[in-house]
Amino acid sequence: MNIKKSFGSLTRNVYLLDFFIMSFFCVVLAVFHSTAAARLIFACICLSMLLEFVLNAILCNKVLKKKSAVDLPMSAYMGLCTALMMPSDSPVFIASLALLFAYSVVYIAVPLLSKSVMKSSRLQLMPAALAATFMTVFFKGRFFTYTMPAPSGAGNVNGTPEILGEGAESLAKMLSDGSVTNGIPYSFSEILFGYLPGAMGSVLIILAACCVFIIVKRPSFALAPLGFIAVVIIWALLFPRFEPLAEGGAHRGLSVLLELSSGSLLFAAFFLLALPKYLPKNFALRIAYGALCGALTMLLRLIGYYEETVCIAILLMNFTLPLFNGRLDPDRKKSDKKLENTRKVVNSKPDFLGKKPSEEDIFSRFSQ
Repeated sequence: MNIKKSFGSLTRNVYLLDFFIMSFFCVVLAVFHSTAAARLIFACICLSMLLEFVLNAILCNKVLKKKSAVDLPMSAYMGLCTALMMPSDSPVFIASLALLFAYSVVYIAVPLLSKSVMKSSRLQLMPAALAATFMTVFFKGRFFTYTMPAPSGAGNVNGTPEILGEGAESLAKMLSDGSVTNGIPYSFSEILFGYLPGAMGSVLIILAACCVFIIVKRPSFALAPLGFIAVVIIWALLFPRFEPLAEGGAHRGLSVLLELSSGSLLFAAFFLLALPKYLPKNFALRIAYGALCGALTMLLRLIGYYEETVCIAILLMNFTLPLFNGRLDPDRKKSDKKLENTRKVVNSKPDFLGKKPSEEDIFSRFSQ
């Protein structure tokens, strides 16, 4: 394997640097809240890159003879996102099993079940969404068991935050159980700065800053997340998951705040759903793709079997990506027609030896 080529995605796809910059602030705050977070994050990144090398570069490319680009920076980012969607004190072995399952599906199951390399390459499943879904289904109890950091005023003499105890109830759990009707034990400032039980990367103020950053820096990447969030807000306004706490309609605004703040919803929206590799190529379809993902997320939340469902929704939408980039893409229809015309022209003009051109020749002529 060409190591230089494997790391070349950082130069070809500079956008990954922006996502690493955004995640840096989540990592800093996660480590500040709990030193155990550093160990989990480091383990997930290293394991993700190792699995990319072993399962993709060696097994998929060499053994299965399926051509698949080795992308170590993207695998490191997938490992980082997987860790940030977990509680800070999660056992490393759970993350290891989840990542092993995710990369096995991406680089073994999908190529083997596909009839051709072309079809397998069109199906893009996100390893971080696969890993989070695996933990949601098979480690539901441990994946949603949190320790709660102390409020901003609490802590030791040196200012280091203390852990108040295990088994604290997250906002997602409260919404799922309907216990919000009795009131929420967290203030707005605690929700804003992440002083409540939840995933490491779910800090509202940092995620809001990341939202502004990606809208300004990469507006085309923000189309799907914005469509996603718009549907979530509309759904939360129309169908609150709790009864009014008082007279009037203030509970609808609280419903929006709690839905956006609970679980890994905003984190997944701007750190996973914004990745162009897993988005439709057509910009208008990106909005529709994000909107459908938002509706699916809220529908699964309404069912209430799992505390957090955003990664399940993203994974299900990954299966529809070939449809969005195929029949639903108006640009693809024009491109297919141009390719067919090019094929006819090239086939009608054999070379001087009388040989018909190969498919590679046709694609090279088409791309000119």
